Amino acid sequence: MNSPLSTLTEHHTEKLVAKKQALAALMFNSLIQADRYVGEVFSVGFNEFIAQVHDSFRRDVGGIPQGAFLIATRVSPDQSALPFDDEDSEIVLLRVMGPTSLPRDGERQDQRADAVARAMQGDSAWETEVDEYTHNNLSFSGLRCRVLGTLYIEESATAPDGLQLRLGTDIDNFYSGRGMKIYKPSADALKQLVNYRDPEFRSDHPLGDHTVSIASLRYGSTRRNLSSDGVDISITPADLIGQKTALFGMTRSGKSNTTKIIAQAIYELRAMPVPTDASDTPEQAAARAKSNRIGQLIFDPNGEYANENVQDGTNLNPSALKNIHRHLGLTKAAEVVTYGTLPHPKDPDRRLMKINVFGDQLAMTDMLGIKTAEKSGVASNIQKAQEDAYTVLQEKTQMLLIGKAILNELLAPSKETKYIGNFIGTDLAPPDLTMFPPDEAYGRGVRYIRSLLVYRALLAEGGLDAPFRPSTKNLFSKELRDAMRTPLDPKEAALQQEFEEAADILDPKVTPSPSWNDLAIAFKGLDKFLERPEYADFNRKYREDHEGRSWHDSTL
Repeated sequence: MNSPLSTLTEHHTEKLVAKKQALAALMFNSLIQADRYVGEVFSVGFNEFIAQVHDSFRRDVGGIPQGAFLIATRVSPDQSALPFDDEDSEIVLLRVMGPTSLPRDGERQDQRADAVARAMQGDSAWETEVDEYTHNNLSFSGLRCRVLGTLYIEESATAPDGLQLRLGTDIDNFYSGRGMKIYKPSADALKQLVNYRDPEFRSDHPLGDHTVSIASLRYGSTRRNLSSDGVDISITPADLIGQKTALFGMTRSGKSNTTKIIAQAIYELRAMPVPTDASDTPEQAAARAKSNRIGQLIFDPNGEYANENVQDGTNLNPSALKNIHRHLGLTKAAEVVTYGTLPHPKDPDRRLMKINVFGDQLAMTDMLGIKTAEKSGVASNIQKAQEDAYTVLQEKTQMLLIGKAILNELLAPSKETKYIGNFIGTDLAPPDLTMFPPDEAYGRGVRYIRSLLVYRALLAEGGLDAPFRPSTKNLFSKELRDAMRTPLDPKEAALQQEFEEAADILDPKVTPSPSWNDLAIAFKGLDKFLERPEYADFNRKYREDHEGRSWHDSTL
């Protein structure tokens, strides 16, 4: 015989269970409505269900568009108590992918074909040519549905009523011999489904529960039926912080506007009051106040966010995302910075980000430290001088190398052309001067600066504006210039004049401040001279004096 205390405990437990089952029934009843019934599950699988629906039920729920959400369950609508621990107490969330065949479709096709043939003899639609039984049979069809997950209820100590709705991303079991009814969720049910948030993946941001409405979802693009009216979709901006998020959609479907809304929602977190803790120190309180200031970097190739446009007027007023600071009455200088490759009349503070394809100016004075250190004979001084010279080369050519990579990409379609291919294939990265003996390091620095001078002359000849004038000092020796002035056969008077003009331009005493146009003329002459026997004689002697190294290299 049970004691009074035991009986009281059992009674209390039964009341608690009954209360939770009643609450569970209400939670499922908000998703399952009898008047939203559309059909039955015909076959089941882990990834796909086949549904059999009827035209009359389609009509009653306002149609079933492709991509629509459906729910399949063995739970009956309007229950007063739901044993949520039972295996059948679950809802499978489905998405309609398209029509599919059913086993008796062959027979239906024959009946439909006969009816269509008869209808072609008159003005009536083909369904008027069949009896009621046949018409009912022809109204069945199959839908292929993708399994999105399973909705179920579980107990939770943190939930307000001790129960919470959970969504698993798969199904853990199915029975081929047990049926499930299919419903099209109502607007309220759809809103609950699309705004579901996993309770275990809450943002730790102080404003993690703050939500913002970003869009309206409807079953189909066509709005003829009242059932296609949209439901609001909301997000928690804090969930986007530190997460990978992607937006996909057809052209003109609202991706850019959604991006603006999301960026605005994250930005406006800074205006939301941050929950405080009574135990906070002043420093901790200040840190909490700043924790909702989130920096955003937006790459905007088409100027959709940095430029004003008429589409923004209804959402961001004043228009353009770059003016978002005005929503909070703040100054742009402290909140927003815009960058671009071209100025904009309505954005005078825009910072221009052009690539200086010429890089910074290099001269032989950048290499003289190696010569000075070499004379000292101190190894540590020599090593440091070579390291310093190499650092200078790297720093002053950083932008030049970026520009060269861009030019290579632009010219790539024509790389099969000999000269374009040579240009693309030429590596202009500075040589590591620390890897060579001092004399050779100095010589390699000279060759590199000489090659860059020719490269920059090419850019200038191509129409790009150089930010500095060129310098030829200590780059073209007197011996080379004298060789270029060697008298030629009178029949080659025009060529001799071209070589002499080039030598004069490369002579700092004759032309102390040449222009880039002068250098283009000089290098065209030098290019021809490098193929001449006069240059071969000069280079032979040069190689004897420089341990077999030629005056020119492959880069030049």
